[in-house]
Amino acid sequence: MFKNRYVSGLLLIGFIVLSYLVLIKFITPMVVDTTTSDLFIEDTGDYRVEGPSNTNMTNTAANFCFDELVNEHEEIGAIDFSQLKQSTYALGGYHYVVKATIPATQSPDNQLHIMACQIAYDHTSKEPNSADNWTVNGLSYTIPES
Repeated sequence: MFKNRYVSGLLLIGFIVLSYLVLIKFITPMVVDTTTSDLFIEDTGDYRVEGPSNTNMTNTAANFCFDELVNEHEEIGAIDFSQLKQSTYALGGYHYVVKATIPATQSPDNQLHIMACQIAYDHTSKEPNSADNWTVNGLSYTIPES
């Protein structure tokens, strides 16, 4: 009876050691190679840019952000967005962040406002000027704390 438990224990320990070795030597390297391969990476052709950029896509993204801002805040419809100090950042993968400062002279309540917008373009469509291909993921229109 004692001998059967001893053999069973050795078989269990042997199975655990063998499983660990198979996991470390075969399965883990295969998973690492698969996840670091190009199998899961989609090259959209739109790359991240350090700092603000000024391209056709960033200008279009800014325009759609401003349109969404006007839709949410009707009181700012008279602002000339072409005169604003703005920065548009390309995050890559057709995702953009737009930041604009609306001076107190152009603001309806005579206060400085900061607008920030995160927007994404559906690159499977080839029509960047269509509002249906853009999705605003976040929009902020706030008065900065002094």
